[in-house]
Amino acid sequence: MKTFQTAPRTRLNRWNRRQRKKLRLGEFQELGFTLYLTFHNPLDETAYEQHWDAIIKCIAGQGLCVGGLGGSLPIAETDGFVSGWERGTATPEQVASLLDWCSARAEVKEARASELVDAWHGWGDV
Repeated sequence: MKTFQTAPRTRLNRWNRRQRKKLRLGEFQELGFTLYLTFHNPLDETAYEQHWDAIIKCIAGQGLCVGGLGGSLPIAETDGFVSGWERGTATPEQVASLLDWCSARAEVKEARASELVDAWHGWGDV
């Protein structure tokens, strides 16, 4: 699993365990990923709500949460950032499971995910 250091190792060593935990750095780093979805046909409001309800159940069932996955109706493609619901990190197994679930949906043309990135520091720059 690839992890991103947000601070040089020497700087991490200057912080004590409590500070690293509070800042979610070092051994307390939390990872997430961006989920990209493309649909066969743009989803209208009813179809989008059905898809949204189903994907939220799937994501929450794995102990994850998502921000995004919206847009202007009708929606042809969307993306959102997925991370752990509580303290913790998304795992490669969770990514694979979510991609398999999305790919199995009839309305989804393509489902892909980014690499795991730091969910708290600088993930927008990656």
